[in-house]
Amino acid sequence: PARRLRTIERLVAAGVPVRVLAAPLIPGLTDHELEAILGTARAAGAQAAWWSLVRLPHEVEPLFRDWLARHRPERASRAVCVGGSVASVIVFTAAPSNLPAMR
Repeated sequence: PARRLRTIERLVAAGVPVRVLAAPLIPGLTDHELEAILGTARAAGAQAAWWSLVRLPHEVEPLFRDWLARHRPERASRAVCVGGSVASVIVFTAAPSNLPAMR
């Protein structure tokens, strides 16, 4: 993570617009980390960020649910598994006046 943040800072300092993707997000399992990750990226200079839910093909979902039950039983009932589709949400966008707007 530290190297990635330094890279963001260096790119922004060089005038390169930076976007950040936090993935895969698994509600109930990894979502508690999202605010810190995106906040740190924004503080490093990222102008946009979004997250994407994990996508579990039908044949993988049972394996993942079994893993959850064995390794994270306290979160297994709260974890949400998205099968067959991908969802993503833009979290923030901020185009500083000295950089071109990102689309």
